[in-house]
Amino acid sequence: MNIGFVTWWSFNLVMGGLERVATELGKALIERGHHGCFVSFEKYYDSPDWMDLLVLPSSHKPGGAANYQALRDFFVQNRVEVIVCHNAYRGSVGQLLHRIAQEIGAKLVFVLHTTPDYFLKKSAPPGLIGTAVRAIRYRKRRRPWRRLYDECDAFVLLSDRYRDLFVEIAGLTDDSKLHAIANANRYPSHTAVDPSVKERVVLYVGRLSEEKGITDLVRVWQQVSSAHPDWRIAFVGDGPCRRVLEQADLPRCAIEGIQDPERYYTTARILVMASKYEGWGMTVTEAMQHAVVPVIYDSYGAAEEILDKGRAGSLITPGDREALARELDRLMSDEESLRSMSRHAAEYVHRFDLDRIATEWEQLLSELLR
Repeated sequence: MNIGFVTWWSFNLVMGGLERVATELGKALIERGHHGCFVSFEKYYDSPDWMDLLVLPSSHKPGGAANYQALRDFFVQNRVEVIVCHNAYRGSVGQLLHRIAQEIGAKLVFVLHTTPDYFLKKSAPPGLIGTAVRAIRYRKRRRPWRRLYDECDAFVLLSDRYRDLFVEIAGLTDDSKLHAIANANRYPSHTAVDPSVKERVVLYVGRLSEEKGITDLVRVWQQVSSAHPDWRIAFVGDGPCRRVLEQADLPRCAIEGIQDPERYYTTARILVMASKYEGWGMTVTEAMQHAVVPVIYDSYGAAEEILDKGRAGSLITPGDREALARELDRLMSDEESLRSMSRHAAEYVHRFDLDRIATEWEQLLSELLR
C-alpha cells in the first residue's frame, strides 16, 4: 500500500502524544513493506531523517490554493492510495483532503485522538450560564464532525467505548464507517522491569495544566503524605499550573520539568492522574509497561479498557479527591496488593503493543482498498 499520513504539527518522537503515535505507526507500516509519505501543516519539532515529509506552505489558509497544489502533487508523486489524517478536528483540513482524495482516487481515513465529548469537559461558568455554554459547544461540534464523517471512508476512534458517544454527538444514523483502534504502546514489547530499583515514589507525568487536575493532586498529597513519610511524589512536565505546585510547597515533592519520563517510570511504583478528560492517556500505558500501578480518574471511556476494568490499576470517580486519597493510602500501605497489581499491569498492557496495533491498521486499510 501507498499511504499518506497527515497531522497538523510535525511528526516527531519528542513532543506531543498524537504526533509520536502517528510517527511510530507510520514507521511500523513502512517496516512491513508499505510505502509511507508524511504531511504536516506546521513544523514545530524536527521530524526523523528517514521520513519523506512535506510541510505545507500555508498554515494560515489550510484549504487554500497553495496547499491544495502542493499536497495534490505530493500525493500523486507518491501514488498515494489511502490518506490517514490524525487531525479530525479542523473542517478546512477535512475539506482539502476530501477534495484531493476524490480527485486522485484515494481512500480517506480520519482519526480522533481524544474522547468525543472533550469540549463538554472544558471549563465553563457555573449554573445556567455554564449549561448554556455547553449546549452551544455541543451544537457547534455536531456539524463539523458530521461533515468529516460524511467525507471519509473510515473514521477511527481510540476505543469502541467512544462509539455511542460519537454517534450521539455527530447525529449519525449509520455508524458503519466507525472503527476502534487503540494507541500503540510507546516502548518496545520487551521493555525490561527490574523490581530491585523500584522506590517508594508516586509519579505524575504530563502537562501541568488545569484540565489535568493538578489542584486535586496537590490537595490529595497534602492529605496522604504525612501518613507515609517514606514516600515521595514527583511531577514530570511543565505548564501554567507549575506555579500552583511551587506555591503549595508540598512535602517530599520534586518538580522535574520536561524530561524523558522513562527513568522515572523505571523507579516509580504508582502513577497518579486526575485528568478531567483524556483520549487514551499515553502516560498510563507507558507506566504500565514499567510495572507502575496507575491510580486515575475514570473520566474518559478508554480508561476501563486500559486498566482491565480496574484490575491493572485503580479507577476513581472523577473529582472525588477523598476516594483518590483513600486509594493511594491503601496501595502505599499494602505491599502485596501493590505488587499484584503491578504484575498484572505489566502483563495486560501487551495487548496494546505496536505490532498488534499495526496489524489492526494494516487490516483496516487493506479492507478499504479491497
